[in-house]
Amino acid sequence: MVKYSVKKLDRRNKEVEVYCDMGNVEIDRGVKMIQVRLDGEELSSLTFDYGIRVSTIFDIRSNVLRRGYATMLLSALIDIVKIHNLEIKNSIVCIIKSIQGSIIPVDAIIEYDELYRFYEKQGFIKDKRLLKLIE
Repeated sequence: MVKYSVKKLDRRNKEVEVYCDMGNVEIDRGVKMIQVRLDGEELSSLTFDYGIRVSTIFDIRSNVLRRGYATMLLSALIDIVKIHNLEIKNSIVCIIKSIQGSIIPVDAIIEYDELYRFYEKQGFIKDKRLLKLIE
């Protein structure tokens, strides 16, 4: 997979693009970013990487709140990991079995408790930490 690009409608029925350039993705080699864009302008982003059997979320940022962009980003990350797993199924590279990370509010736009509840609502909290098992 070189590029992940999906068109979606936000909560105000505006069409946005969820995009990630997947070129040169290697295990433990570099951070990738998924973006929600409108007319090429970044509205929200999620940075992550691939490790051995795990993908790590570093941060999730949004310039515009309450439009569903963060939910789109998490959904895209799950899609990307599943596509990655299908592509490497018969190779020596390890299949990613989970997504993890730290719950750290960025830029003080959202409080820790609200971010925790968001991840919990999306099914990304297990044993009180950010963890999503990939089936």
